[in-house]
Amino acid sequence: MPRVKLNFFLVSESDEGEIFTDQFKMICFVKNPNDDMECFDRVDEVVIEHIGLCENTVIFGGCFYSSKPDLDPKYWDMITFKDRNIHNKYSDRDYHHLINLYTPDEFINKFKLFPKTKFINQSKKNLH
Repeated sequence: MPRVKLNFFLVSESDEGEIFTDQFKMICFVKNPNDDMECFDRVDEVVIEHIGLCENTVIFGGCFYSSKPDLDPKYWDMITFKDRNIHNKYSDRDYHHLINLYTPDEFINKFKLFPKTKFINQSKKNLH
């Protein structure tokens, strides 16, 4: 059965103010791996499910995915998301600091391909 590989991470904050990073590598099954919308919808569904299962408040995260088995990960598609109320709690400077401090290394290497403002401002999904 055709599948989509995905790597994603969530950065969350507990009620006590502790910050956690969770990282997941998964395979999702799809009917047509050449249908970009079907792949995106399936990945989006999995990410939303994991956000819902997270015990803490999710601050931000990112996901890279591909349905092409031999495609180099640096060419995978990307989804980013953040809490829509993030700017009520953190200044832009603090938010940038959180991104730099808590984003896993393999994602930092991928983000070098994108301007940081794209990651911060062009989120495809707002939480809550």
